[in-house]
Amino acid sequence: MVESRRKEGFFLREICYFIYRRGVKKLGRRNKNRISLSEEQRLKLRGIVTNGKHPAKKVMRARILLLLDENCPSVKKQKEIADICYTSETTVRTVAMQFNKYGFESLDRKKRVEPPVKPIVTEEVGEQILAIYRSEPPKGCRRWTLNLVATRLMELGIVPTISRDTVSRFLRKNQTERKGDVTNGRQ
Repeated sequence: MVESRRKEGFFLREICYFIYRRGVKKLGRRNKNRISLSEEQRLKLRGIVTNGKHPAKKVMRARILLLLDENCPSVKKQKEIADICYTSETTVRTVAMQFNKYGFESLDRKKRVEPPVKPIVTEEVGEQILAIYRSEPPKGCRRWTLNLVATRLMELGIVPTISRDTVSRFLRKNQTERKGDVTNGRQ
């Protein structure tokens, strides 16, 4: 009899723990992903979906938000929304959480703070390129070529490596002329 009570007590504790854990998970998910849109927000999202001038990801996110709206008569589960939008449940959850956190800014693509690759030609390097390009060419050469400028920059230790294309892009951007060049004709 004592053993049966122990077993019952253990069993009850397990059930209570299971119910507690499951209830917390459900409440947590509902609160994070709950979306109730105003009429104005709904119209704006419908405009994004039907306009045809927005990026595909933005349209997909807007469609997800419209389907997640609690004020909408046909509220669907996240799995159904994921199937309708041809995406994953994780994406649906992420879109909902980001919308709750950032609002309509979450629909747009995040802008980078800095470029993925730092530019080789900084202001200082650009000044050095212009100084070399406008100076007298080395002996045996009529003018500075792109290869000569790139080689000279590496010889001076201004940059570790630089291609002739990078030098060309910089010079084209700044529309500079070589020493000895004439604007309206050849020399």
